[in-house]
Amino acid sequence: MQTDPFEEYDLDPDNDLPVNPDELDVEWAVQDDVIKKYGEAAADANKRAKQAHERVKTIRSTLVLEANKNPDVMGKGVKPTAPNVEAYYRSNEEYQEAKEEMIQLEYEAEILSNAKSRAYNRKHTLQELTKLALMGWFAVPQEPRELSELIRKAEERAGEQANGKVRDAINKKKKMRRGTKK
Repeated sequence: MQTDPFEEYDLDPDNDLPVNPDELDVEWAVQDDVIKKYGEAAADANKRAKQAHERVKTIRSTLVLEANKNPDVMGKGVKPTAPNVEAYYRSNEEYQEAKEEMIQLEYEAEILSNAKSRAYNRKHTLQELTKLALMGWFAVPQEPRELSELIRKAEERAGEQANGKVRDAINKKKKMRRGTKK
């Protein structure tokens, strides 16, 4: 039942949430719509998660009542003690399915809540970039530059540093093993 909450609500945070500092007027024009769209999606997902939680509680209550009224549903001669009743409702297929659905919906609600927070952070970013633009603080390079190439090189350097750290950790473990064998 794994679903992508962004697809379900027709959201694209990779394109909706970043701010283009060269088009602040356009970014401000769409900001309210972005917050509204992500806020509504998060609220709906939260509502669905709460409804699923209530469904789990209802199923559990029904099964507990059933086990207490008719203990034979748990097995012949089984007494309706708290652990036996709990084992009964937890092993019920309908309860398990409802619980899985609740967990998935809570996960999706959390993902969308985080995206909503990012939409609000986008507003603060816009405010600060606008202040800087009004004060003339944006540095403009003397020569045009290709940012994608700079980003690619920075990513390569980060990867090389990570590989070096892993290599050092492996070598350290080998040296420690050699030292204990002597």
